[in-house]
Amino acid sequence: MRAVCGGRWWVAVVVSVLVLFAALPDTAAQQQFKIRVGAITQDAVDTIGPYAALKEGYYEQEGLDTTWFYNINGPVTLQKMAAGDVDVAISTAIAPFFQAVAGGVDLVWVASTAKNNSPLVVRPEIKSIKELDGKRVGTPGIGTIHDTLLSVFEKRHGIKTQHVYGRISDLIIYLEKRELDGLIAWQPPAELARKKLGAVYLAKAVIPGAESLGIIFPRAFVQKHPEVVKKFVKAHLRGIQYFQKQPDKFVGWLAEREKLDLDVVRNITLDRDMISGENPVTDRESTKTIITAARDAGKIPKALIPDDRAIEAWMDKHIDESFLREAMKEVGWK
Repeated sequence: MRAVCGGRWWVAVVVSVLVLFAALPDTAAQQQFKIRVGAITQDAVDTIGPYAALKEGYYEQEGLDTTWFYNINGPVTLQKMAAGDVDVAISTAIAPFFQAVAGGVDLVWVASTAKNNSPLVVRPEIKSIKELDGKRVGTPGIGTIHDTLLSVFEKRHGIKTQHVYGRISDLIIYLEKRELDGLIAWQPPAELARKKLGAVYLAKAVIPGAESLGIIFPRAFVQKHPEVVKKFVKAHLRGIQYFQKQPDKFVGWLAEREKLDLDVVRNITLDRDMISGENPVTDRESTKTIITAARDAGKIPKALIPDDRAIEAWMDKHIDESFLREAMKEVGWK
């Protein structure tokens, strides 16, 4: 009888210990690093790696607890980063990045998230680039990469357009009312203009292969949390790898998440001439072209970068792909 009672006593002890451990906080959850992500409204179709990572839970697997904040464009995201309200930007372009740096915000670009991403759509009666000369073209803002790329496009083709600035949603309305002849934007607005308004692509990307969006951190954050930066980039790479293996699943999830027509998302995300989000290495040649154009347009002081040598040094200082190289090794990047 005593033996039975003794056995029950040990059972009670074991149960008590198990209950105690069950009541303890999850150590893994305690170790999750909270990070605030700055994004742009409906940028998911342009930013494959970060959103595929979100879909598959790669941030959590890397020990990151992400909270996402959405803004109307990249310059606004960087303003919030400068104010300390955002830790990382995933869909801000290279032009506003360097314009913010020129304004005194010490930032670091650690990986590319998209190239191309500069579709130019026009009313169907405009059949050629030359016919766009003198016409009114909407851009999402003077500080955006799209405004800078439009200037580069004009210079290359010997034309000049009237830049009309506004929110993307307003530009679509202006195009519908025939107050604009075309617009340059990110996706999906350009594809929606084609589908709903009958607009046509004059260029799927005004500079094919040009650098567009990237992962950006404040330098102080990079210096304080280098492992977090690498983990974030690693999640991005894993997201790209998932997309390469399961593009249709990603497109289906994206369409449902963004409440967009499946064909619209497929037309954008699977067309590499429209969006190229699978090469995380920054294209330095087009970046240099974009910086030069921003400087020549007065968006970056010429005294800061008077020549090509100064531009190269500036790029070396603010583009740091060491975290990308380390992350590539860890995920077996090919």
